Amino acid sequence: MEAKSDKSENSYKDSLFAQLYDFVVERLGRQNLDSDLVRLCCERFGDPVLEMGCGTGLELLPLAKMGFSVTGLDNSPQMLSVFEQKLSNAEPEVRNNVQLIVGDIIDPPINRSDFRLILFIGSQFLHLKTDEQRLGCLQNSRRLLADEGVVLICNSKLTEKLEYNWIEQPGKLDDKWILQAQGKIVHDAYQEDLKLIPKSQGEQEHLFRWRLYPVEDAHMKELIKKSGLQYVPLPPDMPIRPTSFFYLCKK
Repeated sequence: MEAKSDKSENSYKDSLFAQLYDFVVERLGRQNLDSDLVRLCCERFGDPVLEMGCGTGLELLPLAKMGFSVTGLDNSPQMLSVFEQKLSNAEPEVRNNVQLIVGDIIDPPINRSDFRLILFIGSQFLHLKTDEQRLGCLQNSRRLLADEGVVLICNSKLTEKLEYNWIEQPGKLDDKWILQAQGKIVHDAYQEDLKLIPKSQGEQEHLFRWRLYPVEDAHMKELIKKSGLQYVPLPPDMPIRPTSFFYLCKK
């Protein structure tokens, strides 16, 4: 049976993909890559915390369980719906720590400026295609910051990523799906295609994708400066991955 394909650049607004997103991230081995860094930043800079492009809450929900006040912004109601499903099973005090907002990271529909920490900890910033979008996003992040607040941005070294053909990702015996993935360069972007194959016969295969646009390190620092933010080095005790650049920015 031919796979049902989502034709968009990014599949985050597909309801099935949103439901399977955590499974995909886990099978790709990319869950909790920066959880220690995020936790240490929360402990050092405090809350409230805003995550731009929070998705299904993989980063924010653990913070809420630690007692931090968090806000999640995402332009995908489908992803936020999964986050809300998780919250419905959480303790009341955890639910009270979380606010979810549907909106775009370029122009967030948020009218407050008290965030102590704003996170772009996954690939959120790399979904932006143009410098106009990137600059608008950074300027609005500055607008939302408390006077002593900081923005933490993760910038994956996409130009160092290798293209690869379809590879089946390691799974578990009780998984309902098999995940195959491939990575390729498409119009100066790095695209990963994700094929989900049901283990039950007669069910539909599904093809999803995401596409990321690289930003060179020096250019990112120029954009940060142009936005009115100041780039400051991360404290030496902060754990960072060598496969990404990380930027700590203040007003």
